[in-house]
Amino acid sequence: MDTKVIETYVENYINGSAGGSMPEILGEYSAINYFRYNTAKRLLICFDKYKSGIASKDVFLCSLRNYLLVFQNEISVPEGVISPDNEYGIIKNADGLYYASLEMPNYIDSFFVDQAFQRKKVGTDAEKQKEVFYGNNAYIYNLTHYKEFKSLEQKLAVFGALNTPEGYTTLVSLPTGGGKSLITQTMVYQQEGLTIVIVPTVSLAIDQVRNAKNNIKHNTDNEIFCYYSGIELERKNALRNAIKAETARLLFISPEALIRNTEFVNMIAEANAKKYLKNLIIDEAHIVIEWGDFFRVDYQCLEPWRNELLVVNSQLRTVLLSATYTKMAVAKLKQMFATTGKWIEVRCDALRREPRYMLVKAKSYSDKKRKMIELVKKLPHPMVVYINSPKEAEEIKKTLVSAGLDSLETFTGNTKSAERERIIKDWTENKIDLIIATSAFGVGVDKGDVRTVLHLYIPDTPNQYYQELGRGGRDGLVSLSVMCINPVDDIESAYGRMSVVLKPETIWKRWVYMYKSPKTSWFKGMITIDTSVKPKEGTDEGNALDIQWNVYVILLLRRHNLISIKSMVYDASNESYKIRIDILDDSLRSESLIVPQIITGIRDKESVGFEKELKRIKNGIEFSDRICWSEMFYSTYDKVSMYCGGCTKHQYPEMMEEGKFPLLLPVKEPKKIITPELNKLCQGENEVLVLGEADDFSLMNRYVSAGASIIVVEDTGIENGFDLILNMNKQSNVMVIGIKEYRELCTQGSSYYISGGVVALYNSGADKAYEFCSTLRKYKNNDIRLIHIVKDDYFIQKVQKPISAMVDGPKIDSYILERM
Repeated sequence: MDTKVIETYVENYINGSAGGSMPEILGEYSAINYFRYNTAKRLLICFDKYKSGIASKDVFLCSLRNYLLVFQNEISVPEGVISPDNEYGIIKNADGLYYASLEMPNYIDSFFVDQAFQRKKVGTDAEKQKEVFYGNNAYIYNLTHYKEFKSLEQKLAVFGALNTPEGYTTLVSLPTGGGKSLITQTMVYQQEGLTIVIVPTVSLAIDQVRNAKNNIKHNTDNEIFCYYSGIELERKNALRNAIKAETARLLFISPEALIRNTEFVNMIAEANAKKYLKNLIIDEAHIVIEWGDFFRVDYQCLEPWRNELLVVNSQLRTVLLSATYTKMAVAKLKQMFATTGKWIEVRCDALRREPRYMLVKAKSYSDKKRKMIELVKKLPHPMVVYINSPKEAEEIKKTLVSAGLDSLETFTGNTKSAERERIIKDWTENKIDLIIATSAFGVGVDKGDVRTVLHLYIPDTPNQYYQELGRGGRDGLVSLSVMCINPVDDIESAYGRMSVVLKPETIWKRWVYMYKSPKTSWFKGMITIDTSVKPKEGTDEGNALDIQWNVYVILLLRRHNLISIKSMVYDASNESYKIRIDILDDSLRSESLIVPQIITGIRDKESVGFEKELKRIKNGIEFSDRICWSEMFYSTYDKVSMYCGGCTKHQYPEMMEEGKFPLLLPVKEPKKIITPELNKLCQGENEVLVLGEADDFSLMNRYVSAGASIIVVEDTGIENGFDLILNMNKQSNVMVIGIKEYRELCTQGSSYYISGGVVALYNSGADKAYEFCSTLRKYKNNDIRLIHIVKDDYFIQKVQKPISAMVDGPKIDSYILERM
């Protein structure tokens, strides 16, 4: 990007001499260019608000500080706007131009802040290893025009999903910013039919549609849709018609819209009965566990809803996507979505590289408030300030408005749907750069350039904390994660929140009233419970809070395997759920109001778990000068390697197991089938040598058409391998890899990837043939048909024999293969 063009326009605009709109980004797109461009755009929006009286001068000065520090430049500003004693470190030089000084308080590490303003770069991105082939295949190239994957992690994740057999569930983890959307897009066009993607927010659904239409290189108008409450009637009718005509390929939808809309439920059921529904993908799948037990209950409806679909359509594939999973989340998702053992885990979890962690300790409430104001004014924007409750959000808003920062929004569980959509729209369009939020904000909000996440409370678990601070740095650039707390008061407050749950006596009482209610019905050993039952004698309907707690009780019992849920239907007439269950523990059939020991045991076990999680954060706070801040995340996510970009303990990035293979668990099953045609072309042997020209891709394609799905190349350069991609058969599941990742997958025993037909292309001549052949043969087994395609029967000096003598199988000339 030519920053001078942008800088000149900004200066002229502020001084009233710019015409037209701000110049667009020129040249190659990059995250830093995009951040700079948006920083300039936010400044002009804040200036307009200031000039029109919508926002205070402080809002403009705060934005100007950000602009000057990011661009590291000087600018002329109209006389009288900036006072010499301003709080933003904006200084007038001898030439009458203004620049910004970092001027951070002594309790903040300026080294990290410099990085977040993108003024200082620490370390360099690791170069792609030459032995790894990052190229994709002909199917993905023709679909998207992407020549290569962003990373080996993305490649393993995409093919892990594409190879999902019918009826299976595949759980995939891929780090934030790693390109999960390509998984969805490639699965959609892998076969004719409909894919439903369940997303947590309307904004994410809309953004995913935009992303898919941009990436997929053909006319998608009647193929890609999203559905939400308030969608235009014309688009809603187009979606209905496309599903009925079976032209719709991809639908993004929230669980509420999917479960509560009777017309939609029936439409999807009909599509499923015709086997038109092919894939069910749950994005941000960790939310099913973290939210579904009380907030956004419809996530828990997905399990019985999917099970009913599978009864009719056993071929339906399910994919669960997220960046990281706790051990407990994986266990619960497996419990909900694994069908008769048909479960695959593709784990590429990794701790994020972008955050720099800082802890600010306040001595009192007033000291915390003072420091909070200073941090909001001095740290880089856009910024999200996280607090614990809607009430606190409003209090913080009043404090910041009083301090002059009156262009901000609150986003909490009390924010109405229409307001949420407006706030998210303004946030993504750079009309605001400061949001005060509870955990209700963030998931699915696709804003990459958030530079600071400020926590003014202690989250309940490291996982919740990590998800919230993860709003920052999603563009891959350095971000700040700052926790500003009064340790004594805020730790006490965090422990106090643990007790705000139902007592065992209350849980049992609610269960008994639901079980005994006249509204409860029995059929074939199962019972259907109406969650609108009021938890006391009488016939009145329960209120909304009663319904929430009744559902909580049902899900608690489900979570601990005391019951199983067979169906969960939303009843729009009273906004409750009718849940059909199978009782697995007969103690629940007792009508005694004496609390069974089993309920007490469950609550005690959960309380111990909560306390253990909170203690991880407490230890990090108390020993921040001795323990790396990210230790709490490393111990939370059991599959990740340790990584920290910087914290109180160390300024420079620290990591363990650098260069570790990104597939963290071997994927051993299911293995690929060796087809009769492939066996025939290999003449019944496990290994075969085929002689033909290196650029005669018809030989490779003959084996691919027969069922081979792995191609191993010697030359891993993408430019040299692009002809290979262009000339491949367009089977979606064919993965081209280098010898390094082939060796790693074989060493792991990941037969899910390396089984069936493996085609090895010798394209580097005789000198490298021995090592290439030896490595390939080291891992051959009965699950693999290994096909060596070489230009000549190379004579290998090292062993003084031709390569055909190294291969334990027949030698076939290309012309013979053509006749087979």
